Amino acid sequence: MKRLRPLGLRIALYAVLAGIAYVYLYPLLFMVATSFKSLTDLLDPMVQWLPRQPDVANFTRAWVVLNFPTTLTLTLLAALLPALAQTLVCALVGTGFARYPFPGSRLAFVLMLVVFILPPQVLLIPRFLVFKDLNLLGGLASTVVPALLAQGIGASLFILLFFQFARMIPKSLEESALVDGAGAAKVFLRITVPLMAPAFLIAFLFSMVWYWNETAQSGLFFGDGWTTLPLQIDRFTAAFEKHYPGGATGSVDKINEAVRMAGLLLATAPLLALYAVMQRWFVQSIDKAGITGE
Repeated sequence: MKRLRPLGLRIALYAVLAGIAYVYLYPLLFMVATSFKSLTDLLDPMVQWLPRQPDVANFTRAWVVLNFPTTLTLTLLAALLPALAQTLVCALVGTGFARYPFPGSRLAFVLMLVVFILPPQVLLIPRFLVFKDLNLLGGLASTVVPALLAQGIGASLFILLFFQFARMIPKSLEESALVDGAGAAKVFLRITVPLMAPAFLIAFLFSMVWYWNETAQSGLFFGDGWTTLPLQIDRFTAAFEKHYPGGATGSVDKINEAVRMAGLLLATAPLLALYAVMQRWFVQSIDKAGITGE
């Protein structure tokens, strides 16, 4: 009985984990399976997962519709630049709150947390009107400038993350550096930044993913002046009809979801590749983020 109980618990645990994994992986598996289906397979109710006639031409069409090389470059710029700016600025702001208190710093910190609590949709229209007055719409300035001012996507969360990391750094290290003649900037670069490396990695990766996947803010601020892969996916039907008027194999091809799924897979592939490369360091950073110090 003692041996059966741990075995039963393990079976139950594996069943729960398998169910959770299925819930998370089902959309990805569905996307991959559908992207290889031909129009005949899509219209055949007997074909559920494995296509009878795999059609790689779906990826060729999606590549053309998305204008993939150009759009990928624009997406990388739209995600990478504000992510880098936001990571650096949030590190400075979080360290400032933790190490350099000033009159009203507590009030400013509370207001920052209030902004974090507010739904981002509430601020879209006011930001749009402000950016319109400042002539920031239609390009990267609408995302890079807020990131430089610690007002990017999830900036409050990253400020809080760096704030907690900065508080864990022993003050004796900074005091020793100051005694040796180092200034505040040198202390930050030589001591604070290396010790907060996990926070930098977490903030950068999350920022890049969030900017990459953003459509509501990007669609409103970029307009027709800039585009990204998620925005192109949203405009996929119109772009498909533009490149393939009447459908490549007849008008029924307009309902070919396989091409759309192929486009989604192309748009998701760079993020999956990034995670595959950074997985080890990302998981280690997440673990270290829970460490408490003095």
